[in-house]
Amino acid sequence: KPMTFADDKCDPVKGEVTEDFTASMQQPKVSVRYMFSGEMPYTLKNKAALSFLTQALNSRYLVSIREEKGGKNADYIPYLKNGVQVSGSTEYIPSETYNMTISFDTNEEMADELREIVMKEIEEIAANGPKSEDIEKNREFMLKSWKNSLEQNASWMNYLNSKYGSGLDYLADYEEVLKTLTDAD
Repeated sequence: KPMTFADDKCDPVKGEVTEDFTASMQQPKVSVRYMFSGEMPYTLKNKAALSFLTQALNSRYLVSIREEKGGKNADYIPYLKNGVQVSGSTEYIPSETYNMTISFDTNEEMADELREIVMKEIEEIAANGPKSEDIEKNREFMLKSWKNSLEQNASWMNYLNSKYGSGLDYLADYEEVLKTLTDAD
């Protein structure tokens, strides 16, 4: 029996929305969460490109925030010990979409400066593309992970589910997508 679903129209809000929440805390901190979302064709190439983008941003934030702003300054280490986390995902039900989340914790004094750095790195990649070394390092890691995944039952189950669910054929196409994805993609 074919899979069926109902679209509950629970889509992310369009446009730029800022929500500020406050709560009393024994050790005050600021948690910043950005979420970007939109329509995107659900293809292996787009899924891989999103992975490459999130890893490129993770690499940039490791340098621009964790190392340069955290450094050896004891005041900021409790807040920046985990650095900035960037993750992305794609969906094809009920529609073909992506989302990317960027999150970090900091103190009130540093929040605005770090938010500015986060957006500056995104604008830099949008204007000039990612750093080739970030992409090549990630490509090497993803190809190695792909080869290792072929020895895991759980991975095979995921690949079979994709083939007969979304129609994406990892076994036929994924390695080539990883090898040929460009900085421009």
